[in-house]
Amino acid sequence: MYGKVFGQKEVIVVSQRFHNERAIYLGEHFGMTVYGYNAKNVAKMGGFKTKVRERFARMKVFWGILFGIDSNFLGKPVKIG
Repeated sequence: MYGKVFGQKEVIVVSQRFHNERAIYLGEHFGMTVYGYNAKNVAKMGGFKTKVRERFARMKVFWGILFGIDSNFLGKPVKIG
């Protein structure tokens, strides 16, 4: 299965490292080739909040894969020519 909205088999994700790790894991799980480019990290206090939020986001990813839960926020398919 490839990207459900854009139908891509190969993508590049530009974000902070913690997000890229999750995006690459998910993409590869669904049969995509995913490359990540790490942007600059957030400030210290913002970084702490982000790390806490990311722990829960990662648990949600594994929970969703384990129980076959699909995303609630997918849009309609978009054809990229």
